[in-house]
Amino acid sequence: MFKGLEYISDYVNKDKHLGIPCIVDGRDVYDLYNADLIEEPELNPENIDSDFFSNAGGNSFYINYFKMPSFSMSVKFYVGGSTSLEAQTNYSKFISYFNGRVAVMQFGDTEFEYVCSLKSFDVSYTNVKYYYLLSITFNAIKRLPKVSATISNNISSGFIINNVGTKDSGVILVVDGTYSSLNIVVNDNTINATDIPSGKVLVLDGLDGVIAAADSYDDYKDGDYLNLFLYSDIIVFPKLLPGANNISISGGTIQNVVIEYYPLFIL
Repeated sequence: MFKGLEYISDYVNKDKHLGIPCIVDGRDVYDLYNADLIEEPELNPENIDSDFFSNAGGNSFYINYFKMPSFSMSVKFYVGGSTSLEAQTNYSKFISYFNGRVAVMQFGDTEFEYVCSLKSFDVSYTNVKYYYLLSITFNAIKRLPKVSATISNNISSGFIINNVGTKDSGVILVVDGTYSSLNIVVNDNTINATDIPSGKVLVLDGLDGVIAAADSYDDYKDGDYLNLFLYSDIIVFPKLLPGANNISISGGTIQNVVIEYYPLFIL
């Protein structure tokens, strides 16, 4: 039920969550906006509008850039309330949540998540007191939650990471050890980094397009790092292809490598 508005007790007793569960950024939209998802989302391949562009890893959006191949996703909700005013307030707040925002949506009990940006919407009255039909279309990317693995063996000789997705996925590699330079090979993409400060981990971030040195991976995620782009020969950030991917990292003494990526899907 919508937080912050009082419901008529009889309405609370009668109203039931009958639709498919829909979670947006970790919150149930039925609890927040009394929005009941009618059916599974409809997915259609197309190019994203010119106001949106994917990040380097292709797993999320930046706003106000250019086009990229992806798909649109249409979802329909019944949105109700104890009064017409409350129902209209619910759907208005629901739509407003997506303005200027990239959100992550999940439907039902599937593990898939959809990175979404608002494209268009339509609202009509259902003639059922007090319920409205809300249809929303998003630009969307379909993915599984982030996969994380730590490798401590066969790092220099090579190891295999299996990408379960059906699209190329940007990848993060966090290299911990003692070194001043590193040679990183992901499939046919070779990257050399030099002048790495002593005692730092190297972060090759193919999601956001950064190569950096930091005291720890947590420090990097907090924005505390040294950009090493000028101390590398990187041209294209590495991606994991669908299926098996060959990776090797050499130079100095490497203790372990943390690998993270989102498996991405065409539809």
